[in-house]
Amino acid sequence: LFEMAADVAVVRVGEFSPEDLANITWAYATAGHEAPKLFEAVADAAVARVGEFKPQNFAVAVWAYIHAGHSSQKLFDAVAAAVQYKQDLRSRALVVVCELARAPR
Repeated sequence: LFEMAADVAVVRVGEFSPEDLANITWAYATAGHEAPKLFEAVADAAVARVGEFKPQNFAVAVWAYIHAGHSSQKLFDAVAAAVQYKQDLRSRALVVVCELARAPR
């Protein structure tokens, strides 16, 4: 079921809202189900629409990628760039998380 849903989502990911993009990665990460094609498709869509994301969408998506062990340099770079000039504490914390996620392991 997870594989079928991921296959459909990959094709339709362009129709998802920023919240949908974050939530689907959260769902797969929480379930512990690997879906590399889905995570790549979501990263591409998120990077293209990074200006539409709210801080919570960023936080959920970054957490999901880290928790799933799916590194996406392009996503982490886009998130860090999008929030680096914000002055609120959550945005600054998210930049730190992105920096940690991008660090070599």
